[in-house]
Amino acid sequence: MGPPADEEERDTLERLTRVAARALAVPVALVAVRDGAGGDGHLLAAATGLPPTWQPGAALDDALPGAAALVGDGPLVVADLRATPRLREGSVIAALGAVSCMAVALRDRTGAARGAICVLDVRARAWSDEERDQLADLAAVAAHEHLRAADVRERRALRHVAMAVARGADPAAVHELVAGGVAYAYGAEAGAVVRYEDDRTARVVGTWSAPGIDGLPLDGMLGLEDGGIAAALRRGKPARASGGPGHRPFRHRVGAPVHQGGRVWGFVTALSGGAAFPPEAEQRLADFAELVTAALVNAEARDQLAALATTDPLTGLANQRAFQERLAGECERARRHGRNLGLALIDLDGFKFVNDAHGHQAGDDALTTVARRAASTIRAGELLARLGGDELALLLPEADAGDTYAAAERIRQLIANEPIGPSGSITISVGVSDLALGGDADGLMRTADDALYWAKAQGRNVVAQYVPELRDQLGSEERADRVTRRQALLGIGALARAVDAREGQSEGHSERVAELAVRLARAAGWPAQRLALLREAALVHDVGKIGVPEHLLGKATLTPAEASQLREHARLGADIAGDVLTPEQVAWIRSHHERPDGLGYPDGLAAEAIPLGARLLAVADAWDAMTCPRGGRRPLGTEQALAECRAGAGSQFAPEAVAALERVLAAGEMAPAWTATSAISLGA
Repeated sequence: MGPPADEEERDTLERLTRVAARALAVPVALVAVRDGAGGDGHLLAAATGLPPTWQPGAALDDALPGAAALVGDGPLVVADLRATPRLREGSVIAALGAVSCMAVALRDRTGAARGAICVLDVRARAWSDEERDQLADLAAVAAHEHLRAADVRERRALRHVAMAVARGADPAAVHELVAGGVAYAYGAEAGAVVRYEDDRTARVVGTWSAPGIDGLPLDGMLGLEDGGIAAALRRGKPARASGGPGHRPFRHRVGAPVHQGGRVWGFVTALSGGAAFPPEAEQRLADFAELVTAALVNAEARDQLAALATTDPLTGLANQRAFQERLAGECERARRHGRNLGLALIDLDGFKFVNDAHGHQAGDDALTTVARRAASTIRAGELLARLGGDELALLLPEADAGDTYAAAERIRQLIANEPIGPSGSITISVGVSDLALGGDADGLMRTADDALYWAKAQGRNVVAQYVPELRDQLGSEERADRVTRRQALLGIGALARAVDAREGQSEGHSERVAELAVRLARAAGWPAQRLALLREAALVHDVGKIGVPEHLLGKATLTPAEASQLREHARLGADIAGDVLTPEQVAWIRSHHERPDGLGYPDGLAAEAIPLGARLLAVADAWDAMTCPRGGRRPLGTEQALAECRAGAGSQFAPEAVAALERVLAAGEMAPAWTATSAISLGA
């Protein structure tokens, strides 16, 4: 379906042509790929020995690649082209003056010919059996690379979409990224995401096109009454169309529906004005559509829910959306009237320890108590909000940094002087700034965050006021990385919880795994700071399942191909988390399905080669799978589940991880199930 869209693939195919030319002692070797559905046209993918005017993507009118497809699995061998006039027709053979040739078809998983690798000589020659076998071997490698590159492009596009959702991108940005991903993954000139408005119309909500090409207009309306691909996809099955009224400039279109809650939400489509799409394009696009459905629907649903709610359900404070809207409005009001605006960012000290030592219900209770005490100091016109996790924000109109410092210090003392729940004393660290110091809304947030970071560094239980000297001491890159990492980690956590919902698991699978993994690590003697790293990784250990078709999640029996597809989630999860977590944490996520006997995935690691964090994650993940209801299956009791873990020690599970589990159970420390509103802390 067009020339290779990936430079890595093109480089690999070019190396193969060089190997072919050298091994078979020919002046020209080339790889051609099919450019249409059902036709014989081919495009040049890579070549050695052709003049520079022949570039990848050039159309080939030579009959040789098409003829190779008719031969079967073996090579097409011609000792003297002068005896076969039909094969002599074509620009490459004519330009070279080729006299003899050999070609082998590149076949996909179904056996269909997707192209050919061809070698040409300017002299008549009899091709030996060894030479035929050599070219057949190279054809197998080229076919594998062509198919692998298509899979890589799909995974890469999916990863970009997943990261956008994780970082909290708005639906419009996610839709545009999906449209571009569809075009990139399938070598198309344009892509689009379309949402059905009703039974008669559909709206373009995301669009992308190559430079110089006009794609579908954003917010453009498509009518369903006139038929076409939009009407066909409304029936819930992938479809394609070629030509027809109003098709210009895209003669070829292929699309797949996006399903949500038993209805057809819309569709994704790839568009081409030149090359047609290959026969398997519909099914591949349908698989891709299923993978991005969670991202599309999650982004839109999150935006809709945020628009409806302005109150945090756990603390009763204003939520982050309400805070951001108020911050923007107060900054504009302060600018217009020449007034100041104060901001305090409040973070609970050691909140992870409260969760780890006393459970997440105790953590929730502590957070609500802190919020209630802080709210008791707020005056009319001021705003206290929960930004997420264990972070609060206090906005004071017409106040400078000094006024805000005084207000924050009152809150700090009120919280520190009275015990809270089973954890006893809880303290807070606070960073303070004002609009005069920050310059605008973003600067105000950034400077207050710098002050908060400084307060944490001074031993905590401190209110720190921003001063310009902090900028030099912290460094701009460090500040930006800290903010970006925190936001991205919160986003990936939300994406991981959406994956739990897709899989039909009981709510809170990732949170329960994180809770147990931390308890196992503590039983194994890990220090507190490493417990925090393990919790972060465990909370997102299954995020790679965003790349697994929903119908495979929870399926009792998988075919070998389905099992292979499911196993990719560990690799994809590591890729997604790689932009946010440390290399060690990424290794834990990638390896949490490895086994001591070497039969795990994705890398087949064994024994001590498996990172220790991954060994603990494996036991925690398996324990939750065994002891919680999933897919209608009755959970195992504690004794049964422990017997399974003991039986698997040394083969499926690391013995030291099972030993840690036994210590946790013996101490009566098994983690309780979490509630939906648990205050998960992903920050410092």
